[in-house]
Amino acid sequence: MPEHDKSLVKSSTALARFDPKARKELVVRGLNALSEVRDADFYFFKGEEHRMREELNIAISYYEKALQIDPEHEDSLFWMGYCYLPKRVGDNIELNNTIRNERAASAFQKLIDVRKKKDSIKWSSSVVYWTLGIAQDNLGLYEEAVKSYEQAIELNPYDAFYYGLGNAQGCLGLYEEAVKSYGQAIELNPDNAAYYYNLGNAQRKLGLYEEAVESYKQTIEMDPDDANSYWNLGAAQDYLELYKEALDNFKEYLRLENYELSEKQQHITYTNNRVQELKKLIEAQKSEKDNDYLSNFNKTGREIVSKGLKKTLAFLNTWFWNGRSDIFI
Repeated sequence: MPEHDKSLVKSSTALARFDPKARKELVVRGLNALSEVRDADFYFFKGEEHRMREELNIAISYYEKALQIDPEHEDSLFWMGYCYLPKRVGDNIELNNTIRNERAASAFQKLIDVRKKKDSIKWSSSVVYWTLGIAQDNLGLYEEAVKSYEQAIELNPYDAFYYGLGNAQGCLGLYEEAVKSYGQAIELNPDNAAYYYNLGNAQRKLGLYEEAVESYKQTIEMDPDDANSYWNLGAAQDYLELYKEALDNFKEYLRLENYELSEKQQHITYTNNRVQELKKLIEAQKSEKDNDYLSNFNKTGREIVSKGLKKTLAFLNTWFWNGRSDIFI
């Protein structure tokens, strides 16, 4: 370096060291240079680092910084909404599920609005409509969820989208439509046990007990350790007066069920009582001596199954359609 240039460097350093105004100017120049590098993408990728480590609170804070720089940053909107969706046990977001679903729905809706404005709604937007539908579903906004799932299907007829649509339709009491949606999901992906399980639920709601039996059997073939599938299969068989089969499946439910869950206790007590009644019924059928007992038992059994323990299990209603559940109405 020429001596003249060296002297300039030395004098600049000295000036910054002893002249506060000059030092401030150099700091500002440095911060401006950093801000040019740290654009929205920079903060988005920082967020991704933390999301992949399951540090969702930190990830969201970086997505928010990206959105402060670019309010239409699409990746940040999507992954922020994704992080807010309640889906993990023990994640580090200390918000109740209603707030989380509201924030998720807001982020997904903003992303859709951005893409509409840019006229860039395309195949990849199907996932955004789907996740928006999930958040709406969780909030009990079933009509809005149906529309979101239908938008997703229009862009990309994927099995999970039909499954979500069937869940929302079931919550609206549109069981015939739900059966069709689950059928579409199964046609596209016949290897998902949850599809058959909720298909059986919808069939039971329509009184299609024989069809429901076949759906639950298919679920159990794919997932032989799912206690609820055995209970629902037993309930359908009980209604069809297939008492020996119902007894076997109720017993299997009791063998597999988690007795430590407090919300299960009413249902476990009922099932234990029903098992004892079925044993008596089967013995009575063998001897054919107590026709009055058989008549009264059949009537009681049908009433219990058709009512589905609505009173004692009403608190489980919110779990019914969102996957393999613990509600038996």
